[in-house]
Amino acid sequence: MDPQVDAHMDTYADNHYLSARSLYPAGMHARGIVGGWVLGMTLSGRVQYRTPAGMVESRRGEVVLFRAGTMVEWTVPEGVAGWACVYSIFLPRPHWMPWLNFRESSPGHVFLRPSRGVAATVRENLMRAHRRFNGPGGLAADFARIALEQALLALWSECAPIEITIDPRITATVDFLNTTLSRPVKLEQMAGRCGMSRSHFAALFKRQMGISPNRFQERLRLERAMQMLHLTVDPVGSIARSLGFHDAQYFCNRFRRLVGDTPRRYRSKRLPGRVPSARIPTSMGS
Repeated sequence: MDPQVDAHMDTYADNHYLSARSLYPAGMHARGIVGGWVLGMTLSGRVQYRTPAGMVESRRGEVVLFRAGTMVEWTVPEGVAGWACVYSIFLPRPHWMPWLNFRESSPGHVFLRPSRGVAATVRENLMRAHRRFNGPGGLAADFARIALEQALLALWSECAPIEITIDPRITATVDFLNTTLSRPVKLEQMAGRCGMSRSHFAALFKRQMGISPNRFQERLRLERAMQMLHLTVDPVGSIARSLGFHDAQYFCNRFRRLVGDTPRRYRSKRLPGRVPSARIPTSMGS
């Protein structure tokens, strides 16, 4: 493996949730933009992160949280046995946003050193998320997100989060989008409901949610499509139309970009007795 990997991590933006456990050798280096939020923990060894504020080293039991769209660069120092970590890459549920407001050492970078008890809870839940996400069953990703939620809550309860600063206009917009999944909402309408210009609203939304308004609402609709594929026998075309996608091919293309499979393959892999083959990168630098 080339120790100098310069990888753009938008692969992760194509998935609304990923979970992996990886081991990297000494000398491994990676640099890239993370497409989703990242919560990770060092299991053994150590790694050095380069940030605008300087180098930060993470050791066993320490936690990192990176905001979506953040440039992340890390190196496994020479002379160590390696670096083992477990991490989840995710699009936050709307009600998670207050739990992500930790004090940043530099824009988009959070480094936490939880107590031994909280670290054990976070490790247990990140490992459970990894097992659930890569295990069988139609609700595997849902169970994985529950484990991730428990990890975030454990950290939020102890690690001195800053005062919640989510703008109420953004919260109201998220609530509104959750009630209008049957049709796309134009950016002008979202901005108008908040009494803001398009550009100011879009900038505020992306700054607070880590994703553009249009992309966020599309992911909400596609996530509902995943649930319907799990829980109903409705035809794919019917599901698409019920969520405001009137072009079936466009729906399938957007679904595949997000999930990594066509809707039909996604549904077939989650039938009882089938084990889904999750598209998870073997390393954060590949």
